[in-house]
Amino acid sequence: MKKYKLFFFIIIIVLLNTKTYPQNIEEKMTMLEDYLANLDKVALLFKQKSFNGTMKKGWMLIKKPYNIRIEYENPHPLIIVSNKDYFILYNAEDNLIMHLPISEGPWTIFTKDKLNLSIDKNDKNAHAIIESIEEIVHNGKIHYFYEILIRNENKIFLKNRIVVHTTNNPFKINGWSIIDANNNRMYININEIVYKPDELNYTDIFKLFEKDRKSGDVWKGPFNRSPAKRVSSGRF
Repeated sequence: MKKYKLFFFIIIIVLLNTKTYPQNIEEKMTMLEDYLANLDKVALLFKQKSFNGTMKKGWMLIKKPYNIRIEYENPHPLIIVSNKDYFILYNAEDNLIMHLPISEGPWTIFTKDKLNLSIDKNDKNAHAIIESIEEIVHNGKIHYFYEILIRNENKIFLKNRIVVHTTNNPFKINGWSIIDANNNRMYININEIVYKPDELNYTDIFKLFEKDRKSGDVWKGPFNRSPAKRVSSGRF
C-alpha cells in the first residue's frame, strides 16, 4: 500500500508542477529548433530502456546531414548505421542486415540539416510538428518535454512519436523517448559527451564494409569489443 501511496504522490507533484504557457509555445519551439540547428556533430554515451524493458548502455555518433552510428556494450550485437545512401540495422553475431528508409524514423530530427519545426499541422513546409510542450520544475530546475510528430519525405506523419527532454540555463537535451503506435515507450537517457567528434575518421565510421563483416571486426565505438564470433551454418 505504501508503494501505491508514493506513486500517486509523485503523480500529484508532477501535475502540480506542470504548466501550460500557450503564449510562449513558439518561443520554446524556437529554443529547441536553434539548439538542433547548432547540433552539427556530437558523440555521446547513453542508457536505453527498450520497448520490452531491456536495459542497455550505448554509444551514439551524430553528424549532419543523415549520418548516425549507434553501438551497444557487450553482449548486445546490434549496430545502427545511417548515411546519405542507406539506413541499416546490423546484427553483428548473425551477420544480418535490415534496411529501412532513411526518412522513416524519429532520429531524423537530429540528423536533418536545416530542420523546420512548427506547431501547425497544416504547415506543409515543416519537417516535424510539436504537438505539446510540458514544463516541469524539479529541484529548482526547469524541464521541458516536447512531444513531436515527424514527417517523412512524402509529408506523411510517422507512426512513432518522439518526446524530447530538455533543461534550461543552459538549454540542452538530456534524452528522449520514442512512442510506438501501441503507446509503448523506449527511453534514451544521455550520460555524457565522450570525446570531440573532430578526432574521428568520418570517411569510414558511417559505413559498414564487407571486409569488416567477414572478419567480425565491426566495432568503432569506445567499448573495446572483440570481433564478433561467426558460427558456421554449413553442413559437415
